[in-house]
Amino acid sequence: MRNCVLILTILTAVVFAACKGSAVRSPEIIFNATLLNGKVPASDTVYVGDTVQFYMILQPYYDRLTYFRAEFDHSYFKDSLFSDDDYKKLCDQSSSKRAESYYVFNDLGNGTALYLDPGKLIAKKSPDSESKSVAVKFYLKSSADLKDEYNPYYVKLSFKILDKPKEKE
Repeated sequence: MRNCVLILTILTAVVFAACKGSAVRSPEIIFNATLLNGKVPASDTVYVGDTVQFYMILQPYYDRLTYFRAEFDHSYFKDSLFSDDDYKKLCDQSSSKRAESYYVFNDLGNGTALYLDPGKLIAKKSPDSESKSVAVKFYLKSSADLKDEYNPYYVKLSFKILDKPKEKE
């Protein structure tokens, strides 16, 4: 019996010793979207001229952030995701493409999360069809060694952009 317990103890120790010292986890985007006037967008509809604010936390967990990208049709939205000061402080300006909403981060250190206060999307024009939605995807990549389906992490939102209703006289 003692030999069986000893063998099980040794096997358990070997299994635990073979495990990596830290967990590998996909990065995550935690966000809340509101209109500039403080209201939550009614369903998925915004009007031309509306500003959608995104309060975001870019969370790398145990790794370091490498890039953040917003993907959308720039003819329908204009973005202001990082303030000028944050952009200069946090992003590698030689590798980032601010006009394309692609931000490569400086080495911020492992586990350093970022808070965007607030990122903004401004509706510029509506699509030709009122039923057509405009997709907005946010991608976040970290240094985590994961399959491509988990890193970069992404969130997809869709908005219908409508012309503002004419005011009654």
